[in-house]
Amino acid sequence: MITINLLPPLKKQELRLRGLYVAIKNLMYTVLLLTILSTIVLLATKALLQNHFNQTVAESTLTLKSGKIFNNDIRIFNQQLSAVDSMQAAYVPWSTFFAALVPVVPKGVTLATLQIIDERGQKAMTLTGVAATRADLLALQAGLEEFGLLEHVKVPLESLLKPQDISFTIKAAVNLTAPRTGL
Repeated sequence: MITINLLPPLKKQELRLRGLYVAIKNLMYTVLLLTILSTIVLLATKALLQNHFNQTVAESTLTLKSGKIFNNDIRIFNQQLSAVDSMQAAYVPWSTFFAALVPVVPKGVTLATLQIIDERGQKAMTLTGVAATRADLLALQAGLEEFGLLEHVKVPLESLLKPQDISFTIKAAVNLTAPRTGL
């Protein structure tokens, strides 16, 4: 079959340009449509990722808050433990001290008060009572001086001058770090 083209060359060129224009226009519409579709997909993906990010931040914030609470509880517990440790370090076994002190007191001596005061880390003991005789008071003084946990035992001179029924106040320094002789 033979094709006869009766169109003038100017119309042929115009028709070719129009075909090219339609092809370019269709290509542009296709590119624009693909761009719009990819934009929609990207926006949906962005919304999904933003939601996931917000959930992750919320969860990690809760984790951080619970971690801070947990750390704060540990810090408080450690402070309490340190306080208990310092109390235990300052503990003095007074029952052992008094049990060792009782045999030092002679039978003729009656103790009225025994007071131990902590003055700037130094423990001072004041012992008051009544001794039946001077010999009992001297025996008490000698026993306290030999007692390994007391130092600087002082008996007032006026108490040593009385022969009987002697009210006394003896002062001494307590040395709990001394070797425990007499215990």
